[in-house]
Amino acid sequence: MASDTDYGVYAGPIGDFTAHVPVVCSTGGATSTSVVPPQGDVYYLVVPNNEYLEGVYGSDRSGTEISAGPTRCFPRATDMGCPTEP
Repeated sequence: MASDTDYGVYAGPIGDFTAHVPVVCSTGGATSTSVVPPQGDVYYLVVPNNEYLEGVYGSDRSGTEISAGPTRCFPRATDMGCPTEP
C-alpha cells in the first residue's frame, strides 16, 4: 500500500512455507535491520506495513500469493476488505 512506511521480518522452517512467524514487527522505517536467527534452516520474508495494517507477503514461484503464517504483526490489508493496488 502507498501508506506503508515500515517493514516486518518473518522467519519459518525451510520446507514448511506456511509456518513463518514474526521475528521483527518494525524496522522503524529503516530498509535494513538485524535479527537473531532462529535455530535450524530457515527462510525469511519481509512484509511492508504501516502502523495499522501489513501488506501482502508476495508470491511464490508459481505466482500464488504467499499466505499469512500462524501469527502476524498486524492484520493484513486484504483481510480488511481494502482494495489492492495494481
